[in-house]
Amino acid sequence: MPDSNDNVYKASPSVFESVGIGSFAGMAEVVVNHPLWILKTRWQRFESFTLNPKIIYRGMVANATSMAPITAVQIGLTRYLQTLFFNDASQMTNYQHLGLAFSAGACSAIVSCPTEMVMTYQCQTKKTFYSSGAKLFQENGIRALYAGFLATALRDGMFASCFLAVGPQLKNKISPYISSDAGASLLSGMVAGVGAAGASQAIDTVKTVQQSTKHPQNIAKTTRSLYAMDGAQAFFRGGLFRGARIVSAVTLISTLNEQLENVIRGSQQGRW
Repeated sequence: MPDSNDNVYKASPSVFESVGIGSFAGMAEVVVNHPLWILKTRWQRFESFTLNPKIIYRGMVANATSMAPITAVQIGLTRYLQTLFFNDASQMTNYQHLGLAFSAGACSAIVSCPTEMVMTYQCQTKKTFYSSGAKLFQENGIRALYAGFLATALRDGMFASCFLAVGPQLKNKISPYISSDAGASLLSGMVAGVGAAGASQAIDTVKTVQQSTKHPQNIAKTTRSLYAMDGAQAFFRGGLFRGARIVSAVTLISTLNEQLENVIRGSQQGRW
């Protein structure tokens, strides 16, 4: 008969604990990668490259603060959906893991879309995050904050799928061939990050363009306009900076998520 302590150790964190993990991991990712987001956005807006600290660190505190609920939703909602629809997460298929992660990521756009809309608008106003957001709301109302929402939801669904489902699945596949657990986490996170960056680059560019215009068009019209402007390469503007950020973000968040879950499981075992 299996020892009860093993069952406690293998138990998944609660929804509340998952929300805490997501909040911490999201803020840590922004502290590391915020300058890459600024450089990516400037390139997609056809603005010049810069390493001016006043520019590339503008809005970092607000971004880190807002990223906490975004990743909290992605990780916490995924855990909630697992407990709602499945008795044992270990029995879920890979497709079920992907589906739940994508759904949670898409839902997180409710938070990430207005945040990035204000940050993009801030690039124009050169004011603080909060004053830029207030000005945008006063001029155009709540609808302006959700410009590019569908594109944001699709992109965030892809991102969450990679760090919550693809990364862990890859690690399970390669772990027998790599002696170091940290090495397996790093490699699987990087591969998943490359996949996330490639899959979502075009839709992220469309989103940025939608949020950079006073009267945004829908995805289809924005896509046609981008292609007419610069061909297929228009969708890959800022791809180097964004790719570096996404690879780093997927690796960092998936690793933190895994390690913090292990800490929680260890504390559960200790209580028993």
